Order: sequence, then structure tokens, then C-alpha cells
Amino acid sequence: MKKNYKPLYILGIFILLFGVFFWLISRPSQLDRFNNELKNCNSYDCTKETYLKYKDDLTNEPNFINEVTKKLEFLSLTEDKKNDVWTWLPINGEYLNLIVVPDLSRRLIHIPNQPNDDKELINTIYEEFGRVVTEKAKQSNNYLSKDRLVVEVSDKSAAKGQFSGLANKLLIDLETKKQPYWKYFDNHKNTFKDLIDELYQLGLSKPLGADYWKYFKEYLKSNQRRASFRERYRNVLIILTDGYLETENKNYTKMSRIESTNQDNHNWEVLVLEVSERNSGDYDVLKQKWQDWFYDMNIQIDDNSFFQQKMNASHKVKNIIREFLNKKNANNQIAYQIKKSDSCQDTYTALIREVTKSLDARNTFTQMQMAKKGLQNVSTIKSKCKVKKIKEEVTLTETIFQLQKSSENLLKQDPNDKDFQERAKFYKELANLISDAP
Repeated sequence: MKKNYKPLYILGIFILLFGVFFWLISRPSQLDRFNNELKNCNSYDCTKETYLKYKDDLTNEPNFINEVTKKLEFLSLTEDKKNDVWTWLPINGEYLNLIVVPDLSRRLIHIPNQPNDDKELINTIYEEFGRVVTEKAKQSNNYLSKDRLVVEVSDKSAAKGQFSGLANKLLIDLETKKQPYWKYFDNHKNTFKDLIDELYQLGLSKPLGADYWKYFKEYLKSNQRRASFRERYRNVLIILTDGYLETENKNYTKMSRIESTNQDNHNWEVLVLEVSERNSGDYDVLKQKWQDWFYDMNIQIDDNSFFQQKMNASHKVKNIIREFLNKKNANNQIAYQIKKSDSCQDTYTALIREVTKSLDARNTFTQMQMAKKGLQNVSTIKSKCKVKKIKEEVTLTETIFQLQKSSENLLKQDPNDKDFQERAKFYKELANLISDAP
């Protein structure tokens, strides 16, 4: 009698299918494998590689990027590594933190039509701020905003706090607005204008010296918004002043050099408007003093445009405001550039030439600081993407080491000379920067 193997075949197929099914339901999912690998990462490079390995498959998983962010926050990263994160990890948003600090001193009385010019410019800033954040929202399709506009005074304790009390009403934080904020700007426009009028009426009745030194020393840091791995902020300060740093008790302008506040404000960009010289030639002197002071505080400025003479609220100065507010975040420009591999070489070449140009005028502290900042950016570019070394860098390296050697020789001749001490220290820093560049 012939044996019937059919039931055995069916049983075998059933066991095979059951085994495949059990393997499928018990094997780790991609998300589980990702979490296990990420858990075992103890370095920045491992975290980045794990993200890049799974990003195409897991981008739509809600917890995928959150877990990467948590890991990055747990690691102790250098500033270079933090900046590098922005070249590969998606962000939730990029926001504008705009602070306006008008000079409510006697310039309002002594300079014709100054209050009206100031108010017109502040209202222009308000309108442009609204336009910038609204257009950004439409382009990114992200209507959750953390942009902020603040108008405040340089000394919050002045006039028994009356200025500060009024300035507190001139805070527009879009994160707290429930209504669609593109409607908010239209609805709030007249209220904002009235508050500015009130602020200047108080300034005219109680004109005091504008203590910007105190503002940078005590108040600026509290207004700063700090970037995270998923959010970026552009911290921008606009000052309206005649350019003379004077208070009721102190005249900083008469100092040979404005004393340092010992603050590092590298996350800030500054624009100074309405400078009005009292004597012919004052403008250049004032600009140099403000420029040196800002470099002391590591503030970001455009040397050609940061210090603007009074233009009677003309279209020209309004365009300067618009261009300034529409700039990319200066802190992030290097990150944007290195995202485009074809721009790395051009950016690197331009930076080398800028540093060389700065050292050609190395007798000023400002130029020396420009050279240092430029070399820091060169190092950042070279650590992020491959560039071909140009002849100018070889020449620049030789120049820096020659300057270091000559400054050390001068210091040996006169060890107590403070200028020699400062220059020797500076050129040693430059030599270390260019030696450490990849």
C-alpha cells in the first residue's frame, strides 16, 4: 500500500511558515536596532554616523530625531562640533531676536527733529520685523514662531524706573501670541506707535545720558537667545545714538580707549544708526572707538556699514535697516557655506585673503582681531570639507611665524612693555591657530 505523504508536506509547510512568522514578529525593528546602536554610542562621530545610517528609513518616526538630540545633549561637545550639528541635523526653526535701544539723552533736544526721526526709524524696524517673520513662515510653512522684538532703554534704573516700566510694554514675543501673528502686526501697529510716542515724550521731559557701557555690562546677556541643536537664533541689536558715549557722571568718549566690559558677546550682531558729529572729524574718531570696543567684546560687525551717520530717516537708512534684518545669521554663515561643497574652496580662499589683508594693517588692534576671527573660520572650513591648499596660505603661515618671532624678540628687549606683551601673545595665538588647522 502506497504511503500518503501529503499530511507530512502540509505539516512541514505549516512549521516553516510558522517559523518565518515567528522570526518576523520577534526580530528587532529598524527603530529598535537604531535605538540599540545609539545607546552604545559614546562619541559625537558615532552619533552622527548612526543618524546618517538610518535617516532615510526613519525620518518620519516621531522619536527618531528626538533620540539623536537627547544623545547630543548628553555628550560634552566643543563649539566646532555644535556648529557641525547644524550641517546634518534638521532644525525646527530659525528665529530673529531683535533688540532696539534708543539714546534718550539730550540729543533729543539738541539735534533738530531727532525725536521724529528716531520714531520713524523704530516704526520702520517694527514693520520690517513683521514682514521678515511673516515671509519666513510662508516659505517654511512653519507658523509656530519664537521671533521677538524688544525696545528698551540703556539704563533700566533711570528716572526711578519710569523708562523701564514703559519699555516693558514694548516687548513683542511671538511665542506667546495666540492669534496668527501675521494679523497681530496689523492689529498692534497703532498701539506700538503710541507707546513709542509715549517713550519719547518721557525722554524729552527727563533727558539723561545713555549709558551703553552699563547696558552691555549688565543687561545685554539677559536679552540673548541661545541656540539649541534644533533651534537657531539670530541675536541683533540696533542702537540709535549720536555716537558720543556719555552719561551724567562719565564720558567714555574722551578715553583713549573705551574700557572693556569683560564680556564675550560673540552671538550678537550690532548696527549703530543716527551718528551725528558735533565737530568736523569726530565721526572717524567715534567709529574707531566703537569698533575697537566691539572687538573687545567679540561682537560681530560689518566694518563698512555698522556705524551710520544721521540721514534724517531717509529711504537710504531705511534700506540699510531692511538689508541688515534680512541678512543670514552671521554665526551660521560658515555652516550654510559648507553645506554646499562647491562653495568650500571659494570660501576658504576668500578667508585666507581677508586674513592676509588684515595683517597688512597689523598696527591696529581692530585689524589684529579681524585676522584672528578669519583664521578661526579658516580652521572651521577645513575641518568640515576638503579644500586644496592655496599658495597664499603657505605665504600667510610664513608671515605669521615671522611676526611671532619678531614680537618675541621685542618683548625680550623690554619685558615690561604692555604693547609688546599683547602683540607677542596675539601672534602666538595666530601661530597656534594656523598650525592646528587640518
